[in-house]
Amino acid sequence: MRPSRRLSSAFTLIENIFSTAIIALCFIALYSLSSQALYQVNAGREAVAAKQSLSDRVEKIRGCTWNQVTSATYLQDYVMNAATAAEGRLGKPVETLTVNTYPTPSATAIKIVWSNGVATTISTNPAIANGDIIRVDLSLTWATAPGNRTRSQARNTLIARTAP
Repeated sequence: MRPSRRLSSAFTLIENIFSTAIIALCFIALYSLSSQALYQVNAGREAVAAKQSLSDRVEKIRGCTWNQVTSATYLQDYVMNAATAAEGRLGKPVETLTVNTYPTPSATAIKIVWSNGVATTISTNPAIANGDIIRVDLSLTWATAPGNRTRSQARNTLIARTAP
């Protein structure tokens, strides 16, 4: 009979630690990649919500008559009086509506800010109603969900007085 020999075909402790470290790094990279993808999806969803919110406000303004769109009181009470449906998906939204004469802006514009569920008139200028064209600027600022970073979008449009 032959004496049996021991076969050393097992892994050493160092090899096991090294392979475990490689697997752990792979999982960390995978987690990092998936969290970045979710962050990008969330940022895209917020951008779409902001764009929809601004479009809703612009359409509401386009439905106004000349006297309504050049009246700070009307704009505050009927256009900027409530949040849009899309704003519910944004964190701490603040909307600013500015109406001014075009092509030469006047020194004082109509400016209304909607924040925390309340519309506030910052400045007004009844003389804007005497012009023939106005420029309407809307901006929306909000805080992103992860990290509380501030983001913003803006839209503007020109509105002309129609002949009576």
